[in-house]
Amino acid sequence: MDVHDARLNPARSAERRLRESSELEARVEGRFGVLPNFFRLAPENPEITANLWGFARFAYLDNPLPSLFKERLFVYLSRFCRVRYCIARHVGFLAGLGRASGDAEIPPQSVPEIVRLLRHPVPSGGELVRHLSLCAGYHAPPGVLADPGSDMEEAILGLAGHVFLQTPDAPACLDALRSVLGESRLQHLLVFLAFVRTAHYWTEIHSELALEDDVKELLATHETLAECVLADPGVVSDEISRRLLDELASLRTQSERDTGLLAAIVDSSDDAIVSKNLDGFITSWNEAAERLFGYTAEEAVGQHITLIIPPERRGEETRILEQLRRGERVDHFETVRMRKDGTEFDISVTISPVRDAAGHIIGASKVARDISERKRTERSLSEQARLLDLSTDAILVRDAMDRITYWNKAACELYGYEPEEALGRVSHELLCTEFPEPLERIGEHLRRENRWTGELTHKRKDGRQLVVVSRWALDRDEQGNQQAVLETNNDVTQQKQTAEALRKSEEQLRALADGLETQVQARTRELEQRNRELRERSEQLRELWNRLVRIQDEERRHIARELHDSVGQYLAALSMVLDTAKDEASGNRRLQEAAQITQTCITEIRTLSHLLHPPLLEEAGLASAVGWYVEGFATRSGIQAKVEIAEPLGQLGEEIDLVLFRVLQESLTNVHRHSGSKTVAIRIGADSQQVWLEIEDQGKGSANGLVRPGVGIAGMRERVENLAGDFGISSNQNGTRVRVVLPLAPTPRGADGDSQSSAAAS
Repeated sequence: MDVHDARLNPARSAERRLRESSELEARVEGRFGVLPNFFRLAPENPEITANLWGFARFAYLDNPLPSLFKERLFVYLSRFCRVRYCIARHVGFLAGLGRASGDAEIPPQSVPEIVRLLRHPVPSGGELVRHLSLCAGYHAPPGVLADPGSDMEEAILGLAGHVFLQTPDAPACLDALRSVLGESRLQHLLVFLAFVRTAHYWTEIHSELALEDDVKELLATHETLAECVLADPGVVSDEISRRLLDELASLRTQSERDTGLLAAIVDSSDDAIVSKNLDGFITSWNEAAERLFGYTAEEAVGQHITLIIPPERRGEETRILEQLRRGERVDHFETVRMRKDGTEFDISVTISPVRDAAGHIIGASKVARDISERKRTERSLSEQARLLDLSTDAILVRDAMDRITYWNKAACELYGYEPEEALGRVSHELLCTEFPEPLERIGEHLRRENRWTGELTHKRKDGRQLVVVSRWALDRDEQGNQQAVLETNNDVTQQKQTAEALRKSEEQLRALADGLETQVQARTRELEQRNRELRERSEQLRELWNRLVRIQDEERRHIARELHDSVGQYLAALSMVLDTAKDEASGNRRLQEAAQITQTCITEIRTLSHLLHPPLLEEAGLASAVGWYVEGFATRSGIQAKVEIAEPLGQLGEEIDLVLFRVLQESLTNVHRHSGSKTVAIRIGADSQQVWLEIEDQGKGSANGLVRPGVGIAGMRERVENLAGDFGISSNQNGTRVRVVLPLAPTPRGADGDSQSSAAAS
């Protein structure tokens, strides 16, 4: 498009210039790795920028002189430019913020190396003579120049400075450079100097030229480097440079403020935050690290990180450091670490590489969290899962989306699916569940009552159908949201088949009723006999339950005696052996710990045996046994217990003592597990006719006054009613009260029906 076309189509001309400018900027950025503001100064005239870029490529980027030498010479000569853009931008290239001389193969130079270059003065007097003499007898091999920082490079830079500044010594310096470089490379050097002068002039006439953000950050984080670049009193005299210095000071103040805030955040963190260098030596250690590991910052900083790593796990540190050097992050790595006192504990760490302003990895930051409690919980859950595997009922746990998260051994046996086949599947889809009513209605009942029981039809892996009695219990989180459902299934397929066969048999009998009156009467007598048998069986079951309770109590007494006499004796013998071993190997800490653990076991065995069957109950009676048990309960649970026992209580009888003591045990267990009460009151009284026991807490009770009976409550009630007593439990928002009344001369249950005491609990 010519000038005439541009005048006729200004919009098309502007679009063309914008496109050309964008293409040029892309080429510049592709060569340097960044887009310097130097090439953004003439957006409305892209041909100017294009010509400047062409000169830069010819004289600077594609100049056959070594790339690192060119970039260091550019920085050295830019000290003499009043505007500090060139020196700052090319210092950034040397430090790795972009590509030095457009060459991606040149490794970044360190800040101390750059500072030494900037502090090297232009030689004069005897120093200049020395440089001239050094160059007179030296000729650089083709394609090679002196190493950075060497005496020869220092001499070449100094002589080039005289030529660039056209000092009186410039002719002698030019001859010396011709001797060193040869005629061809000297011409390349002169072309390079011409471009540097052009670049200086270009920046001096564009006062609006600003430093890029990456260069500002580099100078803000390296004060010595910033002083060399911006605060040279012999060069910096223009308003732009002073403005840059003021801006840098502001950035440094903000950086210091941010650093202080970051330090405060690190120190106030509940997580241990530790930093280390790439050799593994600790460089920072916050207060949480002091609490977690037991070492103060003074003790830890400067030590190797293996200070807190058990010997058998030190191979982990080698692998972690290798990952960090590759720039990789280590997320939520669970391992074991060691405190100052030598104890080991579970920990989760996240380790991230730390980079300097140029992006180089210089160390690592580690955030550590103690997960010992979580690990103990996981082990506890694993143990609970093991116990659930002992159940003969199929037990599974579903999440809020009905996906199976737990599948016990009995479920494997009942349905034929292994855990890996069931976990993660939707239970109703896996088992092809047929519901007795719509699932939505069952879900509403479950959310309302937290429980549901009903019969379901399931399909095994082999296709066979099962009928199960299914019991669902809803678990909620702290906010009351549905978290999981515990489902227990009991196979009743055989019972249902038997019931169905019985139903069909009865239908046949009804069909034959006409004309078979005699048979009906016989059948009726048979059914009546069966009813009597059922009643007798019911009484037998009740008697069996009573026998089971007595056997349970006897077994507790037996186990308690075995624990106390047999296991206790073994532990006492072990304690004596350990005491002897300690005397023979004095100072052995392991033996001392073993002796202490043995004493703890003896105490725990004694307590456990007394809880199973307190000997005081037989030796000193109910009052003494209650006092001993309540005192131990208060110590174990932290619940303040108050006991009131009527004096004298008198002899109540072995069965009454045992029933009242078991009711007390079960009630206090429920207070500890469910009520959340801080106090509990126990009252025991008696008269000539009866004895009563009350346990009352001030914890969370039932808002509607109803208490859903569990296994423990049913057991207490059965014990009490077996002695013709009355059992009552009441609950409200102020707490729960259990009241038991037993006659002192009990009438066996069934002799005259269920007796009712005048003091029945309400």
